[in-house]
Amino acid sequence: MVNGIASLSTFIENMDMWSALRQTSCKIPSPLVVETDLTSTLQECWRSQLIPEDLHVVQGNRPFDLTGERNEKVHSEQRKLVATAYSMSSMVHFESKVNVVIETLIHKLEARCGKTIDLGHWLQMWAFDVIGSISFSQPFGYVESGDDEGVFKRIQNAMGSAAWLMHAGWLLRLHQKLIPICGNWLAVNDRNGYFFQVACREVSGRINRGGDDKDIIGQLLETQKIKPQLKDLDISFMMTSNVFAGSDSTSIAFQSIFYLLLTHPAAHDRLMRELREREEKGELSDPVSFQEAESWSYLQAIIYEAMRLYAPAAFVLDRVVPPEGMMIEDKFVPGNVSCPFFIFTRDLSF
Repeated sequence: MVNGIASLSTFIENMDMWSALRQTSCKIPSPLVVETDLTSTLQECWRSQLIPEDLHVVQGNRPFDLTGERNEKVHSEQRKLVATAYSMSSMVHFESKVNVVIETLIHKLEARCGKTIDLGHWLQMWAFDVIGSISFSQPFGYVESGDDEGVFKRIQNAMGSAAWLMHAGWLLRLHQKLIPICGNWLAVNDRNGYFFQVACREVSGRINRGGDDKDIIGQLLETQKIKPQLKDLDISFMMTSNVFAGSDSTSIAFQSIFYLLLTHPAAHDRLMRELREREEKGELSDPVSFQEAESWSYLQAIIYEAMRLYAPAAFVLDRVVPPEGMMIEDKFVPGNVSCPFFIFTRDLSF
């Protein structure tokens, strides 16, 4: 049902492999098991800036890449160029655009009342249309048509390809060198191929037809006037991330919430009870506003817990120990050992 959750299902189905987690131990893909407090370990890993060697498998080699860039100075400079467009104040401005897509989704679901539907697919189409609205001032039209035009299958194939290539980066590097001879055989290349072309097309269309100066493209174009080092190609790379990763991660978050609510009746019933109480008190708009949702503590708890259990980017946030190894608390961890972020989100003490 969920592309991203499907990518994580390998971890879930093999929880025996990570059974040491429940005793606050970190089992890594080697004979070594580090028995330590995972909270301390996580903090130590972040302070030590442990970056996975094969993270580039997902991102590719791009001159402007906030996720894959490992040089702190370059990353900082790039982040400053786009930070305003992705700030919380900008996100709040997008609320009216998101509400339009919400209303379209509700209308389509109401028309299918009493029928069996794939809710996950509809939520993913909604997430994709939201990204289109806030990025290009125009949804992709997937919710309206009820058809994703085969895009989601491409994302699923690309992420599935990246999932195993992250553990065989040498194969990707060899494959990339052989492309001129053998052609492309890896779906992961859609990340900087097909989806980059989609982003370029949408950026060009948005510029030609105009739009809200406060959408993400509009803000980046304004930044470009002040800071010309932000090139057109850089903007296209950012929009590629929006289209490829932004929609899928948003979809995973929402599908996780709905899945867990439907499989935990007590939590569902409490949420619905609080919903009715807030409606009776006149504390909710239609649709519910960002401020109203943010002040609803139980709803926020559900959101955070769902994203803990099914983190949208869990399998690409592992940390790799430097070649020389390092000390974590009183344990020496050999070099090149990796620890998936999924471990930390599943540890109840974190």
